[in-house]
Amino acid sequence: MIHPWYEVVTAGSMFAAEEFKKSGIDVDVRWDQPLQADVSDHNQRAETNIGTAQCS
Repeated sequence: MIHPWYEVVTAGSMFAAEEFKKSGIDVDVRWDQPLQADVSDHNQRAETNIGTAQCS
């Protein structure tokens, strides 16, 4: 485990995806955590992944 915070984020993400699914909205949760707790790496990954969303 990199940091306990990621466990909470994972659980929340999966819960939210299931809630959306109940409304007929499919959500693809992409998990891309840094190899170690590093703010710069985390921010870079978040910025990169924000631009990869696909809507249909």
